[in-house]
Amino acid sequence: MNKEFLKMQKTAGLITENQYRKKLAENKDTFENKIQQWVNDNAGGYGPEETDSDYPKFKEEMNTLLSNTLESFDLDNYGDSTSMSPSDILEDFINDALEIILKYTTDYYGDSTSFSPDDVKNEFYEFIEYQKD
Repeated sequence: MNKEFLKMQKTAGLITENQYRKKLAENKDTFENKIQQWVNDNAGGYGPEETDSDYPKFKEEMNTLLSNTLESFDLDNYGDSTSMSPSDILEDFINDALEIILKYTTDYYGDSTSFSPDDVKNEFYEFIEYQKD
């Protein structure tokens, strides 16, 4: 079931807002699943090489960050005054992921072979197909 079809059902009043969000969560194209795919792909390819001795520690930190981030996507509380918006959750996630990447990446910024934090951010948002505000 695709996102547009679900949106049409919600607009037509065939499903409630909560049902819409729960069905979206079941969809493999949700933010949660896309973020998990990005982490599993060695942080979009920006993490250390799998042969690097620090790789297991890097992967552990990224998976902890992923787990903590996914807990923030509480479908029952979207929009309530105590919850963060999906946009805020994503921004916090990518900023925290950048800190982890930088800690384990030996490239130095400024040379022609390195990448910038903006490169990582832009490619992350492109990968998860999300438009930043």
